[in-house]
Amino acid sequence: MTRKIEIISIPSSAGAYRAGIEQAPAAIRAVGLAASLRNVGYDVIERKDDPPIWPSRYNPGELTASNIEPTVEYVGHTRSRVARALASGHLPLVIGGDCSIEIGVVAANLDAGHRVGLVYFDGHADMNVPGSVPDGTGEFSESLDWMGVAHMLGLEGAVPALTEIGSRCPLLRSSDVAIVGFIPEQASDFERQQIQTLGIRVVGWETVARDPSGESERLLETWGHDLDHLLVHFDVDVLNFLDTPIADTTASRDVGLTLHQATRVLEVLIADSRFSGLTITEVNPTHGAEDGSSTRALRAFVQNLAQAFSRPVGD
Repeated sequence: MTRKIEIISIPSSAGAYRAGIEQAPAAIRAVGLAASLRNVGYDVIERKDDPPIWPSRYNPGELTASNIEPTVEYVGHTRSRVARALASGHLPLVIGGDCSIEIGVVAANLDAGHRVGLVYFDGHADMNVPGSVPDGTGEFSESLDWMGVAHMLGLEGAVPALTEIGSRCPLLRSSDVAIVGFIPEQASDFERQQIQTLGIRVVGWETVARDPSGESERLLETWGHDLDHLLVHFDVDVLNFLDTPIADTTASRDVGLTLHQATRVLEVLIADSRFSGLTITEVNPTHGAEDGSSTRALRAFVQNLAQAFSRPVGD
């Protein structure tokens, strides 16, 4: 029997370096997310209790991590919304918003007693902590959403209000995390060092691009055998921006995956019997071009997402 998918909107950009991605949940739903999922055979739950919007605000006094208080607030809200979906037996499809919401998704699954593994399908490892990014790095330097995995792993220097938000600290062990689609030239030195020191499983974007399905299958065959629930975090900056111009950052113009390649990855992950939820982050509808190309790209993204769900979960 196909599980019901519950769409959970978290319109947040407080953890990001600029506003815009808080508009993503509404934009993704407007191009037919629920209808596309229903067309491939799913029952879809959309509750009429959308939360407030948490927009990005520049705070010049916060030099190493911006907007901590609202970020903690919406991470907590995410935790409670996902917990409610899990208690109802629904499969959470969380639409952000910035990457920090994954902290709440993981916390909710731990509250439910799940042994959780996280596939972080993202061009970035998000393993920075406040102060670890050199001045001049630009768009990412103060953004908490470039630090989400670091907070889930409880790295030294992370914000206690985020590392301690769940039922245990740290939320995840290093062996619980696999980073897929990693773009090494966009990582900080601190991240590269942490990946090596902690032995984080990483599959680079070029490796994925050569064989998206095969690499995803090999990951699931060789990683996470002691985990009974698999969460997938999908940051659209893993996509080549010229192929699919929907991400908040436009840096991935010569790197990253095509939408077709990313869909092949998601198909394998979603079909795994342990699959327990998907989070989509960092879509920025305000990048839309006047010719409508960005809207068309977002519509294609939703159609491909539904295709990835077209194989029954656990098949």
